[in-house]
Amino acid sequence: MVIKRHIRVLPKPTQRGWLLRVRMTWAGRQMDFYTGITVAEDEWSARTGKVVRNPKAAAINRTLSRYVADVEDMMQRYELQEERVPTRDELRRRWDEVTGKKTESMTMAEAVRLFIEDNRERRSWTRVMVSRMTSMGDKLDEFRPGLELEDFDDNTFQAFVGYLVQRRGMRNTTAHKNVGYVKLLLRWASEKGIYKGTSHETFKPVLRGAHFENKTVIFLTREEMALLDNYPFGPGEAHLERVRDTFMFSCYTGLRYSDCAALRPEMVYDGAIHITTKKTNDRITVQLNARSRAILERYGGRLPVVSSQKTNTYLHELCRRAGIDTPVHTVHFEGAERKEECRPKHELVTFHAARRTFVTQALYLGIPTEVIIKWTGHSSTDHLKPYLEIVEGLKEEQMAKFDTLLQGHEKDTKRHGKTMTGADEGDGETQKTNG
Repeated sequence: MVIKRHIRVLPKPTQRGWLLRVRMTWAGRQMDFYTGITVAEDEWSARTGKVVRNPKAAAINRTLSRYVADVEDMMQRYELQEERVPTRDELRRRWDEVTGKKTESMTMAEAVRLFIEDNRERRSWTRVMVSRMTSMGDKLDEFRPGLELEDFDDNTFQAFVGYLVQRRGMRNTTAHKNVGYVKLLLRWASEKGIYKGTSHETFKPVLRGAHFENKTVIFLTREEMALLDNYPFGPGEAHLERVRDTFMFSCYTGLRYSDCAALRPEMVYDGAIHITTKKTNDRITVQLNARSRAILERYGGRLPVVSSQKTNTYLHELCRRAGIDTPVHTVHFEGAERKEECRPKHELVTFHAARRTFVTQALYLGIPTEVIIKWTGHSSTDHLKPYLEIVEGLKEEQMAKFDTLLQGHEKDTKRHGKTMTGADEGDGETQKTNG
């Protein structure tokens, strides 16, 4: 087996001077091995790759050559004896054994892997959370391969945001989520003592619309809920019916997709659902109503949940068939560019719209926000502000119906004006006489 590789010595600017490291690239990977040797900037020759104008230049260069040979020997062991490509962890451990030096840094990709491993069990991360963090690591690696954790500062953070928006074409809201994920990583690394920077505290990107002030909340009206509830399924459409029932169950309980999937018969007793949420590990109790109870009984206490991707695909199809096609105007930002579009609602409905529908309809029914957050697991009523604005809009629409009522009254008044006037005058005379 032959492992193609390239090994060279490179300087890394630090406050103390230029720290020398042995960099190796192999099999599409890159890793730095720190030598612990620091020289002045003008003592390093980029042309020769050696130390110059230093009283100890000859000895330093011999040491550097030995370190390069150590890295080469490590690779030969895997190439000739084990006949396989080593991992970074294996090389890191081997370097510590051979040189007696501890590697002083790690790449962002390595930090992400350790971050996931540490939190997967300790915090009981779901597969979705693991997937999000893995994706974040992939983006960081694509942004700057081999980027080291200790090099991640506010300037690097800003460059990463620019990469997400400009190179990957992300909306500002999505880029903002990724910023939050990286901050989680850096905060964890800081607590572990492997990151000395402060970007998880100091970096505050300016992204228009990133805080969802322009986000359109997709939910179903009562009429649209009725369209789904009463949709007539034909032969061979049992898969759509199952997705409809699970979606409607969420509309009547506010449970997230992950919690609907985790629901088991033993979690339902005393007329309520007792469940620890997958996303936040909150213990919540949601009382059943007639609709949610009927759906749950139909499936023996275990909802027929399919994958998230299939669920949303079937929901788009189902809502289209049911005629949920109200035009929805949306606004989002990509960097500084404002973009608007108008699409039928069925294209925008995802499973999470059920939870939004539950909150919206609960508020419209006059249920106190303090009760709603007990059901949904929201940490405070502040999270319901977007829904409160929606409900105020709905109330305005309903109040406008009185305009039609008054218009009809005015027509009647004009039509019977003379009679009513005469009656009024008669009443007046009567009052006078009585007086």
